Amino acid sequence: MANLTIQGADLVIIPAMVGDFTSLIEEHSAFIDWLKIQYEKGTVLCSTCSGAFFLATTGHLDGREATTSWFASAAFRALFPHVKLIDEKIIVDNGRSITGGATMSFQNLCIYLIKKYYGTEIGNYAAKMFLVEKGKASQLTYSIFNAQKDHADDEILKTQHFIEKNAGEKISVSQLAQDSAMAERTFIRRFKNATGNTPSEYIQRVKVELAKKLLENETYSVKEICYETGYEDQTYFRSVFRKFTGQTPAKYKKQFTFIV
Repeated sequence: MANLTIQGADLVIIPAMVGDFTSLIEEHSAFIDWLKIQYEKGTVLCSTCSGAFFLATTGHLDGREATTSWFASAAFRALFPHVKLIDEKIIVDNGRSITGGATMSFQNLCIYLIKKYYGTEIGNYAAKMFLVEKGKASQLTYSIFNAQKDHADDEILKTQHFIEKNAGEKISVSQLAQDSAMAERTFIRRFKNATGNTPSEYIQRVKVELAKKLLENETYSVKEICYETGYEDQTYFRSVFRKFTGQTPAKYKKQFTFIV
């Protein structure tokens, strides 16, 4: 943790933390107070990955946009509802508060800061020296859908399990509602309240996760995966895939199929 005897800094980068976020915030309250003092003195506060939890606790992200690691986004939203979390972004710059995405995007944050304070030429030079891919702007390609199941609606939980077990089949919201013995509008409302996604979004996300796993296998073509995930229209499949990953199935396959 930071040396709290330091009285002034131009820029502070808050690293990732591991563990129970609420407990860690309570444990490091002195550090958070120190961050507030630094900010009041004009220091730029940056965070990488889950370090955004410490930065958000200062209150300086309230009403502003921020990012954190995709896997911590649900916990972040629960703790900091007044922060506009854009967890698909790798870097969000508010001027004197800058947040970065998952741990390895620390490299992108460093190159961004070099470019911001020392110019494009030096930033590009540093990126080339350390083999940092500057073009990355989204975490969508890397994120894994974590289904919200920490709720008390047993009927919706049963539906979630059904969707996940039958991701390769055609699934209709109307049939799910009928199987749950609910009116469709009631079912949609309850499903979204419990999971944070509409049934249609949930089905698409589960199917995209299946598609990603199949794409990482060299033996499947994009056309085959389209059918394996219950889609008949390849154009529609590609649009859904791109919506949740930020890139086409073919590009995803190329990125995550390791060829030596």
